[in-house]
This record gives sequence, C-alpha cells and structure tokens, in this order.
Amino acid sequence: ALSALEACPQMKNFLLIATLVLAIFLRSYHYLDRTTYGWDQARDIQVLETATTTNQLPLLGPIVRGATGGFYLGPIYHYLLLPLYSVTKHTPLVLVWLSIFLDVVVVLGLTLGVNPSAGLIWAISSMLINSSLTPWNVSLIHPWVLAVLLLQTQLTHPRRVFLFLLILATATSIHLTLLPLAGIFFFIIQPHRFCYHL
Repeated sequence: ALSALEACPQMKNFLLIATLVLAIFLRSYHYLDRTTYGWDQARDIQVLETATTTNQLPLLGPIVRGATGGFYLGPIYHYLLLPLYSVTKHTPLVLVWLSIFLDVVVVLGLTLGVNPSAGLIWAISSMLINSSLTPWNVSLIHPWVLAVLLLQTQLTHPRRVFLFLLILATATSIHLTLLPLAGIFFFIIQPHRFCYHL
C-alpha cells in the first residue's frame, strides 16, 4: 500500500486532504456542545485578560498544585494564545480553537512524517477527539512529542545537543512529565530510524 502511494502522488495528496478534512470535521462539528470549560480554562482566560488589559506579558504559566503546595510552569501556552485572544476581541473560545488546531497539526505531521495510516487513526480516534476538546496547557503535549521525535530523527549528533536543551526548556512550560521523555528521546531514539518518508 505504501509503495502504491509513492507511485501515485495524486492518491497521496487526496489521502492527505481527506484525512485533514475528516480530522477537522470530527473535532469542530458541534464543538460548542462538546467542549469542556472549567477552573483551568477560567484561570487561563483570566491570565490572557490581564495581559491584554495591562500590556504586560505573563512571566509565569499555569500553576500545578499538589497536596502541600504547588509550582508554576512556563508561559509558552499563554504566549501562543495571546495573539489569537487579542484579534478575536477576547473570546474565550480561542482556547478550544488552539487545541483543535494543534491536534490537526499532529494529524498532518503523522501523515507526512510517519505514515498515512497513523494520521488516519489519530484523526478518527474518539479518545483523541475528546482530548482536543478539553483545552488547557496539556493540549501542547501531543504536538510537542511529535515535533521532538521528527526533529530528533533528522538531526546529526552536534545539533541534537541543542535540540535536547530546547526540549528541556519547552517541557517545563508544558508538563513536567515530559522531562523524563527528553532523556529517552535524546539517548535512545537514533537519527533516521523513526520516520517513514512519503
């Protein structure tokens, strides 16, 4: 099947477009009735509103609370939301729009960089569809993992050192559970052994 796709660019392009359209439709159809907004989303909207009204970028991201306290993640998630929040006249729907967009980007990355079947499976997975409709900083995990894997397998060793540092810096803004993955990606995943190239 893969060799047939390689021999037929038109079929490859059709499959790509069909997969993306399907992914967008399954996530955006009646999304207002399926989106989850709670305390985390209210917190993020408050951060965005404060930043736009005071013209000051937040230096801290979402807080992670534990049984005896908490700590702050970095502000990358809020930085991604701020431009969209500003141009849409402060609508709170920007959270779910970004989440859906990022999930469709993952579908695109899997289809082009890994395997068309992987992109299709991601596009129609009910669990991943529901996950994309719960907008918060964790929405960045899937595109982060895919981007790191694709970059990791394409860069030579000296450049991978800089990638590792970038992984560490961005992971602290998304979710601290990504930090162990940084070591796994750097020391175990070898260049040119992961991706299927269309």
